[in-house]
Formats: sequence, C-alpha cells, structure tokens
Amino acid sequence: MATSGSSDFEPDVAEYVEEAFERCGLEYRTGYDGVTARRSLNLLFADWANRGLNQWTVTNSTTTLSQGDEFIDLTATTIDVLDVVVRRTDGSNTTDIAMEQIGRSEYWNLPDKSTQSRPTQFFLDKQITPRLYIWPASENSTDQLIINRLVRIEDADAGDNNRSIVALDITSGKHKEVLEAIAGAMNAASAIHKPMVVIADSENSEFIHIHITACVGIDVIDRP
Repeated sequence: MATSGSSDFEPDVAEYVEEAFERCGLEYRTGYDGVTARRSLNLLFADWANRGLNQWTVTNSTTTLSQGDEFIDLTATTIDVLDVVVRRTDGSNTTDIAMEQIGRSEYWNLPDKSTQSRPTQFFLDKQITPRLYIWPASENSTDQLIINRLVRIEDADAGDNNRSIVALDITSGKHKEVLEAIAGAMNAASAIHKPMVVIADSENSEFIHIHITACVGIDVIDRP
C-alpha cells in the first residue's frame, strides 16, 4: 500500500479555530467567535514568545555602521538579541569578530561612550522600539553588525490567505440603518442557531433592508 509521499499539511487560522471549537464540543457560528479566537491566539503567541527561545523565530539581520555610531534601533518585533558580531572587510578578506554583551549598569558607567574604535561590546535596551548600544563607537562606515535576533511570532490576523469583499448599493445617507439591520439579523440568527442569513439576493430581489438596492459584486483579494 503506497503512502501519500507528502508532508505539507498546514491548516490555516480558521481551520485551527474550528478544530479548537470542536474539541471543546462547541460550534464556530458567529463572526465574533472568530474575532475572539484570533485575539486569544495572538495572546498565546505573545506568551510563548516571552517564555523562552522559539527556534523558528530566530533571524539574522545585517546593518552597516556609519562612523561615530553609538547605537542602532532595531525593529519593534525584536524580543531579544542572542549574539552580535562585527564583520570587517579588508580587501578580499572578511572577518567576523564576536562582541560581548554587557548589562545596563556596565554600559551607562562607561566614562566616554563616544570613543571610536572597533566595537567590542553591546547592550540591548528593551524599549517598545529596542535600541542596541555599542561600545566603542564605530570608527568607520564599512563595518557591519550581524545580529542574531529573537523576534515575535507573527500575528494571526486573518482566517485565510484571502479576503472577500462584497459591494452593495445602498441609498445615500442610509448606511447606518443598513448596518444596524445586518448586525441585528446576524445576532438573531445566532440566537436561534440559523445557519445562514440572506443579506442581498439580486437575482430574486430579496434584501434584508429596503435601502439595499443591489449586490453589485463579490471579489476575492489576496491578502498582502
């Protein structure tokens, strides 16, 4: 008996959420269920990121220094810095030299932070936008910092890699009434476990509100 030969099973966010509901003996019914589930996922990801080292979230970045640089700003997704090396190129020779990590007190107690030479130490200031201080300051504009960073787990922003957009024709000035009617119908359907609500059916001239005059298009757009 032949095996599938594939190992690419990868559910999307919506399927993970649906599976979680089923394991709890519940049904995924309303849009708000999806909103709260994605929020729970993102809180869980943040907890994982702060508990320890997740190997799949380690990434390398390269920054070319300018002479006199005493620090560089990292991306807001940076949680921690694992290693930093200085890459120096001399002709055809490239050398990576490891830097030593120091603490806040050690860095702030350095008497002259503007001293220029090859950087040998770094301190990570973990602000909302993390800042990496180096010492001594860069002595040229050719050295590069190779930074081994631990970054945040990517958010669960959408249930799928695509999103659908439905375009409705609505009487001018009546958008609020229409949205209230749609929200009320969805809430009522959820209360009686109704699986589907008709919002706009142009072919049968069935609309949930008198100020919806047509459904003019449905587009599926790739999520960037």
